[in-house]
Amino acid sequence: MQCVFFPDASIGFMKLRQNKLAPIQVEAFPSESLLVENLPGGKSGWDRAIEKLERIRADWLQQNACGLGPHLLRWPEAHLHEYSSSRGVSLLGRIFRFANQIQSNAERFVVVGNADIHLILRCLMEACCDPYWNELSRAERGSKPRIYFAGESFDNDALQGLLYLLSRDRPENRYEELGWGGVMLATSDSGESPRLASGFLRTICEPLWIECCVESEQNIGENTLGLPSGVPALFAAFTAAGLLPAAILGINIMELLAGAAWTTRLFATESGSGNPILRWVAWNHLISHWYRSESAMDAPSIALWNSGLSACGDFLLRLEDWHSTSVHARASNWRAMPLGLLRAPLQAHSGGLLSRWWHHHWVDAVRCDALSSIQPTVGNDCGAASGSETQVSSYPDLVRDQFESTIAKQISMGASGLVMRLPDLGELSLGQWLQWHLLATLLESHLESDTCEHSSES
Repeated sequence: MQCVFFPDASIGFMKLRQNKLAPIQVEAFPSESLLVENLPGGKSGWDRAIEKLERIRADWLQQNACGLGPHLLRWPEAHLHEYSSSRGVSLLGRIFRFANQIQSNAERFVVVGNADIHLILRCLMEACCDPYWNELSRAERGSKPRIYFAGESFDNDALQGLLYLLSRDRPENRYEELGWGGVMLATSDSGESPRLASGFLRTICEPLWIECCVESEQNIGENTLGLPSGVPALFAAFTAAGLLPAAILGINIMELLAGAAWTTRLFATESGSGNPILRWVAWNHLISHWYRSESAMDAPSIALWNSGLSACGDFLLRLEDWHSTSVHARASNWRAMPLGLLRAPLQAHSGGLLSRWWHHHWVDAVRCDALSSIQPTVGNDCGAASGSETQVSSYPDLVRDQFESTIAKQISMGASGLVMRLPDLGELSLGQWLQWHLLATLLESHLESDTCEHSSES
């Protein structure tokens, strides 16, 4: 079996701001052995799921493999390798050139696309940029432009509001030295709304208007980047549609791709139950199978422990919706599984802890200096005024205490689950996280389709 991936040494050409990649860690609670035993179908069901997933993995790793899964595996390292060998004429080289043009000449730029591609960009922005990006001065933003979104829907008032904001007739804009930029992301499933919005916005943003569209000989011009055909916007994070707007914001797309490439290597080199991505998918598959077959009401819940993951939570829900639609198209009796979503921070005594199955997403390191909170020492009155009667805890420590007590509480209530630990919210970590969940969604879709086919035959 031949593999399509480049050797580890090929990563050496990248300039990674001297950041070191720390792998995402996945932990099971109460323990992995107990988790498997508690799963619907038990150890035998787990082994069957892993065996099927290993066959899918082997198929994807064939050199001539086609389809969205194999392409998703290839893109990150292919982009990096092309940039290493071809620089300016490579996709990344052109992205950097367009990004520099808009950064140098635009105070604001608009991303025109559908809701799915906007969601990916919000994931990147919330995790990697300042939470109040558009409110910062240009100097505080590192000379990068403010960002706005258009084309998600046929919303007359929202589009009119954006057109007024960018209008040169607006008094506040008359003395603005810089112009506006725009990026049109015409993915295969972009729909009609982005096209109509771009018709109004293009004249305002030109000449700083870049289009990303499905490749053909007729439409790839000087200010155009090609997109692979047939790729839904939801899976376009590592195409020009996701990378160009990220680069304009100053997000390090080299590190983003390096993180995704690391997940690809993990997927390619670890087989069977030794592959953490396959284990993740097997766990989710067995839970969803139990939910549908038993007509259960207790669907899994997702807990997010950092506000920078808020859009990522919405992204996970959207992936589940895509997965449900994809499988339902081939199995009409398939029952969708609604996921619960709890955003940070959770309280250990929260009423939202009643779910039996959990995904926790935790971030180890904060981006800014830790704030401190002065709390009364245990046993003292809340009104104690003496400094010797108080203890100082940092905000990260308080949230960590809540997180650990929540896990302990869930275990005591008989719950099981997985904890995905991100080292931080940098590009290296987010690239791993995105590639992990994109691959997992496609794997589970293939696995569910195979299960539905065997069920219908029997």
